[in-house]
Amino acid sequence: MRWPVPPAVAALLVGTLATGADALAAPCGAVAPKRATVLTEEAPERSPGGSEEAARALEAHLDGMGAERSCEVGPTPFGRGLVATRDLAPGAEALRIPLSCAMAEPADGGGEEAGLEDTWAGRLAMRVLERQLSGGCPHVATFPDPPPTPARGDWPTSALDAFDDAFFREEIDAAFNWRYAQWEAHCQDESSRYELRDSFLGALDLVCSRTFRVGSSKMLVPLIDMANHASRPGGGGHHHVEADGDSICLLAGDRGVRRGEEVTLDYGSRRNEDWILHYGFVPDRNTEGERIRLSGSARTVSWDDVGTDDAYLREECQLLYREIPTSIEEDLLLLRDESIVSDFRRQQAINHRLSRKMLLSAIIGEKAASPKASFFSFAEQS
Repeated sequence: MRWPVPPAVAALLVGTLATGADALAAPCGAVAPKRATVLTEEAPERSPGGSEEAARALEAHLDGMGAERSCEVGPTPFGRGLVATRDLAPGAEALRIPLSCAMAEPADGGGEEAGLEDTWAGRLAMRVLERQLSGGCPHVATFPDPPPTPARGDWPTSALDAFDDAFFREEIDAAFNWRYAQWEAHCQDESSRYELRDSFLGALDLVCSRTFRVGSSKMLVPLIDMANHASRPGGGGHHHVEADGDSICLLAGDRGVRRGEEVTLDYGSRRNEDWILHYGFVPDRNTEGERIRLSGSARTVSWDDVGTDDAYLREECQLLYREIPTSIEEDLLLLRDESIVSDFRRQQAINHRLSRKMLLSAIIGEKAASPKASFFSFAEQS
């Protein structure tokens, strides 16, 4: 089943979208490429996301809807995020947003067709696109550019090769094709499909990086979806729905937050590959979610395997470790190289490769690598 393009979107097509040659080149009914293709060696421009004027307009809108705030949108070490307007004790309420202000879709079922998973994301992306084109929505006006994930198909060969992980390259290709399958599933109007395609894919990438589950739904919640990630040990907070079910709150982390400091959110445990595919970066200290699939037995290892007595597992890790062409020290030096510092995508690919080597080296005992140590801290000490 395909859903027709919403009338509001179709009515705004003419003269609204800047359509690139790539979008127009494919004939109607063309299938998506099978592999994430390389489009450019130049790093994409990344905006901090919306203007200060748009942020203030969203805050005023939410205040008028009954939201309660102890933080505001402001500059952070990550470009833009939430900044506390007063001291917040651990667990104190930083935000209370009425759920009526959120965009939500059922997370389970609701239209899975022909084996396509997570169609909630496509439905939510279509709603975001409609609001982007019609204008006047203070929430989507604050959205940044889509995250620079390799699933977008614009990573250069030098960055993709830096992953040095065949399994992950397959995942990238699968995610690339999933994006186009969502487009095929959610647009029925053949006359406008390719004019809207790139805008839909951008909205889809934003949805995948900004939603979280609340009960049986996936939600985009204004302001809360602007919180940057920090793990719970790193001071990240969490969200919860009030008992009356009318509001969702963002609570300060276990360290509390001082006025003027950033209010962050723990996005949860996930593999480094999932971080790259959905958010475009590798987080520091991902000891809970990091997993490595071994090519020989297809087993997976994690930081829980450090100190294992399984000699065969250590041997497999040793073989994979030796297959990686660069050493830990070489990658640490690369991350200091000016050409890498200025290339976000290659930097994140090397971070991913380096985190794999740190874990493997800890399991085989080749280096005194602690599961609680950050390779960034290691770099500073080397």
